[in-house]
Parts: sequence; structure tokens; C-alpha cells
Amino acid sequence: MTLLDMASNFASSVAQWAKAGAPVVTEEQFKQRADICNRCEFFDPAAFGGRGRCTKCGCSTYKLFLATSKCPIEKWDQVV
Repeated sequence: MTLLDMASNFASSVAQWAKAGAPVVTEEQFKQRADICNRCEFFDPAAFGGRGRCTKCGCSTYKLFLATSKCPIEKWDQVV
């Protein structure tokens, strides 16, 4: 996964989120998503200055806040 791929993936997620009215997950939903990612075999917690990144799809933990986002490898789903 290249940096360009990751940027494109994130930009697409943000565009979808903005189009939906910028809904964010609850604190509990964020924690559930973060727990799933932290246990995932593809998660690198040291990436992005300690924020973490998925080595399989390139997602950063910033996507966890977006209610319209879902895990590209189907570990968690969107909530709207």
C-alpha cells in the first residue's frame, strides 16, 4: 500500500462522511472499533507517530471517528 493509495482511500472516506453530514461515532463506538483494530494482526500501533495504521488496507485510526466508515477487511461496520 503506497502513501498515494492511503491518501486516496482516506480522501474518499472523508468525502463520503462530509456528504452524509459529518456524523461521528459515540465514544463507546470509537472504543469498540479501536479495540478491534488494536487486536488485529494487521495493525501497526507505532505508525503515524503512535496513532496506528492498518498494514493491510492503510487506514489510520482517524477513520474510526467517521460514522460512515467501515473496515475494508470487514472487522467493523459503519454506524449510519
